[in-house]
Amino acid sequence: SFSSSRRAQRASEGASAVEALKRGEWVGPTVLDALRASRDDGPPALLKTALQTGIVTYACWLASSWDLDAFEPAGLLPNLYARIRAKGAFGLVCGDPLADACRAEPQSIAGRWRALSRKYVKSLLETGEIQTQRLFDTLAGLVADVLVAAGVEGSRQEVVAMLAREFESPLYDITSLALEFQWTAGERIISRDFTVYTIEIGSTFSAAGVERESACEGRSSSSGIVAATALGVRVERKAGGESGVIGDAQAVTVLKAKVMLADVV
Repeated sequence: SFSSSRRAQRASEGASAVEALKRGEWVGPTVLDALRASRDDGPPALLKTALQTGIVTYACWLASSWDLDAFEPAGLLPNLYARIRAKGAFGLVCGDPLADACRAEPQSIAGRWRALSRKYVKSLLETGEIQTQRLFDTLAGLVADVLVAAGVEGSRQEVVAMLAREFESPLYDITSLALEFQWTAGERIISRDFTVYTIEIGSTFSAAGVERESACEGRSSSSGIVAATALGVRVERKAGGESGVIGDAQAVTVLKAKVMLADVV
């Protein structure tokens, strides 16, 4: 019958949406499992958390990316930049030849290298409205996958069309603001590094650089983190030293990231 065929299609698209979210690591496994288990009748707060963590994870990647064609947390250029700014901040230890070689690079040179690298990598890619549209489509697809995984009525194609019709402006705002941060922090500012961050899903809650969502108040702080619900912002600057030796990178948290804990989901 038509109704059974429709149910089968929704189930298939729901499973495909869950797999897409897992593959992209946009939403953590605990939230995804809860969303799938409560499909069609899950609490609104659960859907809100899934949407938040998906959008936050995407915005963090976009605002931090060196290569807007690659959905990867790190690549050659950011790893090389970490080496250039290595002393203390990026895990290199005294005696490492690369760390010793990099200590003489002041922030002005490291920052200029970062700005030029990002500028010329970007020159190899599509830019302007074509780029923004592609990134918008990716975000809209991610949001659609969360909604389809939660059992929202309609096919995935219908959900994407609804998002483009009803939520085009806010989704474009998220994409545009993340791109603006990526350009400003990555190419315009060289005297220090502004970075956005989230907390790794599955890690144990620590108050350093992290805040719990209000729904988590009164809950055990030993609970694992299952969702990143708001970006944090840090500023880093390499301190000057004597005799041309550059000191450790000094980091200050400007805005703490927010998270959801396991015993709330």
